[in-house]
Amino acid sequence: MTAPIPRLLFVLGDQAAAASLGARLLKTPLSVETRHMPTAETALADLAGRPADYVFTDVHLEGMDGVDLCRAVETRFPDVVRVLVADAREVGSLTSSGVAHRCLPRPWDLDAIAEVLRRRYELEAWLAEPGLQQALQRTERLPSAPSAYTAIAAEMRAKDPSLARVAAIISQDPALTAKVLQHVNSAFFAFRQEITTIDKAVTMIGMNPIMALVMSVGLYGRPSPATAAAAESIRQRSLAVAAFTRIVARIEGVSATDRDTAFLAGMLHDCGKLVMATSWPGDYAGYLDGDDLAAESSAFGADHALIGAYLLSTWNLADNVVEAVAHHHRPSAGNFSELGGAALVHIAHALVQRPGNGTLPNIDLELMGQFDLWDHTAAWIEAAEELEYRAANP
Repeated sequence: MTAPIPRLLFVLGDQAAAASLGARLLKTPLSVETRHMPTAETALADLAGRPADYVFTDVHLEGMDGVDLCRAVETRFPDVVRVLVADAREVGSLTSSGVAHRCLPRPWDLDAIAEVLRRRYELEAWLAEPGLQQALQRTERLPSAPSAYTAIAAEMRAKDPSLARVAAIISQDPALTAKVLQHVNSAFFAFRQEITTIDKAVTMIGMNPIMALVMSVGLYGRPSPATAAAAESIRQRSLAVAAFTRIVARIEGVSATDRDTAFLAGMLHDCGKLVMATSWPGDYAGYLDGDDLAAESSAFGADHALIGAYLLSTWNLADNVVEAVAHHHRPSAGNFSELGGAALVHIAHALVQRPGNGTLPNIDLELMGQFDLWDHTAAWIEAAEELEYRAANP
């Protein structure tokens, strides 16, 4: 059975650019249906009468802007995939806000559009696997997104997001405040002076890492008595993985957007383990400290990476975060064309698990070959050892 032809609605005010984009699409092998609207208002009216599978919108439009259009589409047409096209400096914050499934840098690029379609199709197929659906039917109720994260995400979607208001949201919860400051003052951030206020923490590490810490604390910080030990174990390991993604990102010179994606995904990469430990506390205990995905799938119908990715998709996190969690054990299976979030989390995870003999036995060999990374392992390990030394000798 062939897949349905994707229906794409492009929203951009520049008529010449829209005409050029349409003409170039006709010359490509992409099998899509396309149409164009010049404003957000006409796009919403069009969607009310004609379905679309994707909305690609410029951020800057006459009248309602692209961010508000994505908000309206999310509310009125929740099954439509939302893609924002913005200036490169805006992509990182827009990605983290969750207002769109993906954010692309200008200029409008056919290869980037094709990559969005391919990766979305593969992600939807991955999350629709029968084993996953059967496993979900047997789980306890999936946890909802932490309320503080929801409030911060709403602030980041505002027209004038404020670090002061983000700090105020966190400060309303004393337990959350204490946990976030504990993380910020850990050796993994390596600040020379103690950070004593949330205002200072937000300023020092930035909006996106703060959101990652808030989500981690909200997910792992208040477990039931039955899962407290599991949650703490996952939290500590996830903080180390997230910290190591920053090391690898710096060495590899990846973009700020991919760096922030990897940090967030690193903090949450094992959230599926918490779902499984909560749903099957006795049966899953023997799998908690391992990463045998095949054994998990055989026993429960799906593995923790897939269940975690599904959970984050229900929280409306950006597709690249969901992908990074889904593929963090074998990013080569995701067919990624660049060294992005999934690869960074995978490498960081391998660094955390390394045996101490200068090797990374759990590394994805295909990934290493694809991006010619074999000569980079010594630098990764050296940087990881330095960070671990600082953590042990504060």
